[in-house]
Amino acid sequence: MNKEERIAARTERTKKNTRVAITPFPISNAVFGDVKGRVLSYLFPCDGTITKGVIRVGKKIKGLNLAIMISDELTSATKTFTLDEKYVKVAPNLEVKAGDMLSMSIASEEIVEEFWVSFLWIPTENNIARILDEEIV
Repeated sequence: MNKEERIAARTERTKKNTRVAITPFPISNAVFGDVKGRVLSYLFPCDGTITKGVIRVGKKIKGLNLAIMISDELTSATKTFTLDEKYVKVAPNLEVKAGDMLSMSIASEEIVEEFWVSFLWIPTENNIARILDEEIV
């Protein structure tokens, strides 16, 4: 066996398939005091999906209005909800594009002293593969 064959044989032995688990990325914020207006802002670095979320207020407030807006340079879409519970789980499964901006704000007649929000989003598969390739090389 010559030198090149030995190098090729060693390279073949060390080749492995590597598996990587990509967990969803959290988007979260907590606001305390006299909470009004914007409670969360986030800019998406790549395409993906917002999979699920949780919203919690310190005490139950009747008629707490929540506005969720996703916008880019040309368009925007807003959904408005009235929260009548202290704790709400949501599963929007909302597609987002690189550069999209998420903005969430609240309004209420009563004083909101504590507001928590958390969402999970996961990049699309082609973005994950590209990130991994760039990191490995």
